[in-house]
Parts: sequence; C-alpha cells; structure tokens
Amino acid sequence: LEVKPYKINSPFNDSDPAVFVDIQQDGVKLRGQLISYAVAQFAHQFRTHLFMVLVRGKTARFIRWDHAGAIVNL
Repeated sequence: LEVKPYKINSPFNDSDPAVFVDIQQDGVKLRGQLISYAVAQFAHQFRTHLFMVLVRGKTARFIRWDHAGAIVNL
C-alpha cells in the first residue's frame, strides 16, 4: 500500500471528457508509476487481468488492467 499526498495531481482529467489523461507533470509521473506496478505484477505472476484502486484524498478510482491496457471508471 502506498499513500500519496492529496496535492499531487490526478493522472486523469475529469473536466474534459474528450481528453481523459492529464498532461501535467505530476499526473504523467503518477500514471507511469501505476503502469510500472501493473507491468511488474504481470511479469512475476501469471494473470489475465488485475484490479487496482487509486485513492487520492476523498476520491477513489478503480482501474482494471489486462495485457492490452487499462479501463478506468469515470
């Protein structure tokens, strides 16, 4: 379990549905870290998919990973 301070930007942009990913530097770094966690788990365990919960302050995101990519709830 890793806890991030609330002041770090979310890796996802909720304000504009056309552009879902956040391009701010903190958002890009956090998204890269989430990807590295998923890649490490897939590399060490035989899985078809995995679930991840990203908690930031009072909000949470559920992320479903498979070998093709990720699905994030809105």
